[in-house]
Amino acid sequence: MVRAGNNILNAIGIVESKIARAKKLLRARKNLVEQRDKCIAAVSKCEQRIADLLGIDISSEAIDSFNGNGKKRGPKLGTKRFKQQKLSIFVHKVMKPGKTCTVVEIEKAIRKIGYKTHQKNSQHFRSTIGAVLREDPRVKHGKKRGTYILKPAAVKRVKKEKKKVSEVKPRISLETQPKVSQEVQEVKA
Repeated sequence: MVRAGNNILNAIGIVESKIARAKKLLRARKNLVEQRDKCIAAVSKCEQRIADLLGIDISSEAIDSFNGNGKKRGPKLGTKRFKQQKLSIFVHKVMKPGKTCTVVEIEKAIRKIGYKTHQKNSQHFRSTIGAVLREDPRVKHGKKRGTYILKPAAVKRVKKEKKKVSEVKPRISLETQPKVSQEVQEVKA
């Protein structure tokens, strides 16, 4: 009987230690969940500041929508989450009129000023930039392969009006003037 009592006491001690360990793990999990929520709030504030600096409109649903695993729900970055300007507008911001640029230079500058793309491979992004450059009427090909030049802005000239023949004053010399007046006098008489 003594053995049976010891076994029961041992079993109770083991169960109590497991319960205590489970409670400790639950408290630790609760603390981690609170820390995660604070981090998510801090990240969304930072993203909002970045969007304000870049002039991008961010929907609050996309930032605040997290599921229980901490994964973001919704569209991928660069598809619908950020409403940003067209790629052609970024290309025109980067290129200077009359200066020759390669597609690689344009790509680096566009990414530097904050353009977000969903394309993972930079070569694919460069081909997209090349397509935009080829379609744009304000951009022409450079002399070398893969170079492009932004045409300078056209300035409209104001055409000077030419004087009409009737507005041109005839020049009368001093020699012809007395003859004209004599002829006029003869005609009047």
